[in-house]
Amino acid sequence: MTPSFPAPVRFPERYERGLQQLRQMEFRVIEGACAQTTEGYRSASIQARADEINAMIRDPEIKAIISTIVGKHEHLDTGGATFSFESLLLEVLGDVTFPIMTNVDIGHTFPSHVFPIGVDVELDATNGYHHTVREWGDTMIEFLTVVDERRKKIGLKQRADVHRDGDWHETFHCWIIEGDQLFLQLRSATKQDFPNRFDITAAGHLAAGETVRDGVREIHEELGIELTLDQLTALGVYEDVIETESFLDREFAHTYVYAYAGEPFTLESDEVADIVTVHRERFFALVAGEVASLDASSLVNEARYTLTKQQLVPHPDRYFQQVRIGIDGERHD
Repeated sequence: MTPSFPAPVRFPERYERGLQQLRQMEFRVIEGACAQTTEGYRSASIQARADEINAMIRDPEIKAIISTIVGKHEHLDTGGATFSFESLLLEVLGDVTFPIMTNVDIGHTFPSHVFPIGVDVELDATNGYHHTVREWGDTMIEFLTVVDERRKKIGLKQRADVHRDGDWHETFHCWIIEGDQLFLQLRSATKQDFPNRFDITAAGHLAAGETVRDGVREIHEELGIELTLDQLTALGVYEDVIETESFLDREFAHTYVYAYAGEPFTLESDEVADIVTVHRERFFALVAGEVASLDASSLVNEARYTLTKQQLVPHPDRYFQQVRIGIDGERHD
């Protein structure tokens, strides 16, 4: 913790609440000297703060920068930073792996925005919104909350390690239906796991500190449809275990269904290559091994497919059974 503004001194109760929240997430917070000093409107001199953050970056005890504010003050033509913090870190660190958990680049104009790791943003001073300009870095280090068989929190772990070790963790699944039709997504050819396979309409991991309500973002990120949790119907929390030669994915899947209302799809091409519709009962007959194939039609172009079970992401039979029961109207927790 090395603040530019002396907030810990000015607002000690708020500061302590923030520390408590980080500790509840099982982070160990290391405070720099600038956290408890004040020099007018800033915590310390520019040189003192620069020296402290440089020392922290090189301290082997410090594993990540959780939040950093940097930017050009709109009233200072020459006194503010004219470069992005991402560019500074790339220059200082080179090839060193050092995760930046969030980057808040707001100057003094905007309400607080939190951005994903390694993303440059451009802020609109009139409307107060942001959009992605450029992504940097080869990988984004994502932390998940590890739980036990009773879904009790154990701790935090990097996503790759969770899948390597077969730790239980929580995810968000949403199946979209329309009448007797079920929607499937075709995973992008660039996906690391199960590329070019058909899967749940929208799904994703709950990152450390997230709740199921946060998981709804997956629908917008993958499909371009803006929904809230209140618009979905909860089916239950199902065990979903997938094991391959390279990983063991053990999920407690918070599973929902949404009745499609005609919203247009805007697919995230890096994630989803297509959205198709299939006959719901025939789909569940396919995964049960009762039929060999079924027809699928794209909802975004004129493509048609003949699907076999081998073209689906291999969720366990029990998971599909629970989803079928839930969609048919029987709640199953």
